[in-house]
Amino acid sequence: MITVEEFQAEAHDWLATNSHDAPRDYGAICPPALVEAGLAWHRRVNAAGYAGIHWPVEHGGRGLTPEHNAAWLLECALAGVPPIFNMVGLVLTGGALLRYGTDEQKAQHLAATLAGDHVWCQLFSEPGAGSDLGGLATKAERDGDRFVVNGQKVWCSGGRYSNWGILMARTDPEAKKHEGISFFVFPMHLPGVEIRPLKQMTGEAEFDEVFFTDVRIPAENLVGDLNDGWRLAKVTLGNERVSLSTG
Repeated sequence: MITVEEFQAEAHDWLATNSHDAPRDYGAICPPALVEAGLAWHRRVNAAGYAGIHWPVEHGGRGLTPEHNAAWLLECALAGVPPIFNMVGLVLTGGALLRYGTDEQKAQHLAATLAGDHVWCQLFSEPGAGSDLGGLATKAERDGDRFVVNGQKVWCSGGRYSNWGILMARTDPEAKKHEGISFFVFPMHLPGVEIRPLKQMTGEAEFDEVFFTDVRIPAENLVGDLNDGWRLAKVTLGNERVSLSTG
């Protein structure tokens, strides 16, 4: 395996050659105005082997360590360019599926996420459940081989340009609030999904609110076990904190 120092030198040289026309470093969330440039940059990064640095090789990664990934994040910060286009996809969704996803879910989503074909948003926060996600009210009710989703999410970053989301929804309304929640991969362009930009005081709209009205998703979109979404979400958000702290 290449050492962290050798890898960092390689990354430094690649960025020195390739970053002159990259978009500015926009942090964890790509603004809507930079989506096209951000996605083009991400695809160059992935083609060079810097998108899934510590993902397993069998899922399109390089099979390196989190320390190698941290070295890439550092070099990108020094160069002033984004390390990836879609943090929700590579860090949150990727981390959840690598750990808890079925073989079919991994095959469907992981390589496509690295390639930038599947772009992800996070469907967690709600008007009455922001800092306390255990209070979420969006429901996913089982109906044969489908779950029917109804509810609302807010502060969704990238909802307008994402084709997939990771969704936390209540699947057992009788259970204690942290015990009746499940975790899903969610197609964003199904009938019954409405996405509205959230205007900020500055006049910009970096976030969205998302409404679900009788949206039917396949039961196989459940990640992990039914009603075990709270544990999955804690692990997933832990991946986010690690990524942000090393970036």
